Amino acid sequence: MPDEIPTSALAACALAHTRSPTPTPVSLAAGALEITMDTNLLAEIVSGYQNDTFAQQVRADIQAGSIEGRREENRLLYVGRRLLISNLTRI
Repeated sequence: MPDEIPTSALAACALAHTRSPTPTPVSLAAGALEITMDTNLLAEIVSGYQNDTFAQQVRADIQAGSIEGRREENRLLYVGRRLLISNLTRI
Protein backbone atom coordinates (compact mmCIF):
# COMPACT_ATOMS: atom_id res chain seq x y z
CA MET A 1 0.00 0.00 0.00
CA PRO A 2 1.30 3.40 -0.84
CA ASP A 3 2.02 5.84 1.95
CA GLU A 4 0.40 8.78 0.19
CA ILE A 5 -3.30 9.17 -0.61
CA PRO A 6 -3.84 9.87 -4.31
CA THR A 7 -4.87 13.47 -5.07
CA SER A 8 -7.93 12.26 -6.97
CA ALA A 9 -9.24 10.66 -3.78
CA LEU A 10 -8.73 13.92 -1.88
CA ALA A 11 -10.55 15.85 -4.59
CA ALA A 12 -13.48 13.40 -4.48
CA CYS A 13 -13.74 13.74 -0.71
CA ALA A 14 -13.61 17.52 -0.91
CA LEU A 15 -16.38 17.61 -3.52
CA ALA A 16 -18.54 15.21 -1.51
CA HIS A 17 -18.34 17.46 1.53
CA THR A 18 -19.03 20.68 -0.37
CA ARG A 19 -22.10 19.28 -2.13
CA SER A 20 -23.84 18.03 0.98
CA PRO A 21 -23.12 20.55 3.71
CA THR A 22 -24.40 20.07 7.19
CA PRO A 23 -27.77 21.76 7.55
CA THR A 24 -27.54 25.08 9.31
CA PRO A 25 -30.17 25.89 11.91
CA VAL A 26 -32.90 28.20 10.64
CA SER A 27 -34.02 31.01 12.87
CA LEU A 28 -37.40 32.68 12.54
CA ALA A 29 -37.99 36.36 13.01
CA ALA A 30 -41.58 37.56 13.28
CA GLY A 31 -43.07 40.96 13.81
CA ALA A 32 -46.46 42.54 14.17
CA LEU A 33 -47.86 45.55 12.37
CA GLU A 34 -50.90 47.47 13.49
CA ILE A 35 -52.55 50.10 11.34
CA THR A 36 -55.11 52.40 12.89
CA MET A 37 -57.29 55.15 11.49
CA ASP A 38 -58.51 58.41 12.90
CA THR A 39 -62.15 57.83 13.88
CA ASN A 40 -62.99 61.50 13.34
CA LEU A 41 -61.75 61.29 9.76
CA LEU A 42 -63.83 58.17 9.15
CA ALA A 43 -66.91 59.91 10.58
CA GLU A 44 -66.34 62.87 8.23
CA ILE A 45 -66.05 60.57 5.21
CA VAL A 46 -69.26 58.73 6.13
CA SER A 47 -71.17 61.97 6.81
CA GLY A 48 -70.04 63.31 3.44
CA TYR A 49 -71.98 60.49 1.72
CA GLN A 50 -75.30 61.94 2.96
CA ASN A 51 -75.16 65.03 0.71
CA ASP A 52 -73.26 63.54 -2.22
CA THR A 53 -75.54 62.35 -5.05
CA PHE A 54 -72.87 60.06 -6.51
CA ALA A 55 -72.34 58.34 -3.14
CA GLN A 56 -76.10 57.96 -2.77
CA GLN A 57 -76.30 56.34 -6.21
CA VAL A 58 -73.42 53.99 -5.36
CA ARG A 59 -75.22 52.95 -2.17
CA ALA A 60 -78.45 52.35 -4.13
CA ASP A 61 -76.53 50.26 -6.68
CA ILE A 62 -75.00 48.18 -3.89
CA GLN A 63 -78.39 47.55 -2.30
CA ALA A 64 -79.88 46.62 -5.69
CA GLY A 65 -76.88 44.43 -6.53
CA SER A 66 -76.85 46.01 -9.98
CA ILE A 67 -73.14 46.79 -10.34
CA GLU A 68 -70.24 44.49 -9.52
CA GLY A 69 -67.19 45.85 -7.75
CA ARG A 70 -69.02 48.31 -5.54
CA ARG A 71 -69.35 47.44 -1.88
CA GLU A 72 -69.92 48.88 1.56
CA GLU A 73 -67.74 47.86 4.50
CA ASN A 74 -67.98 49.42 7.95
CA ARG A 75 -70.22 52.15 6.47
CA LEU A 76 -67.45 53.08 3.97
CA LEU A 77 -68.17 52.86 0.23
CA TYR A 78 -65.70 51.27 -2.17
CA VAL A 79 -65.64 51.37 -5.95
CA GLY A 80 -63.38 48.53 -6.99
CA ARG A 81 -60.45 48.64 -4.58
CA ARG A 82 -60.72 52.38 -3.99
CA LEU A 83 -62.36 54.14 -1.07
CA LEU A 84 -65.01 56.61 -2.14
CA ILE A 85 -64.49 60.01 -0.52
CA SER A 86 -67.02 62.72 -1.28
CA ASN A 87 -65.96 66.06 -2.74
CA LEU A 88 -67.83 67.63 0.13
CA THR A 89 -65.55 66.07 2.73
CA ARG A 90 -62.71 68.25 3.98
CA ILE A 91 -59.53 66.22 4.33
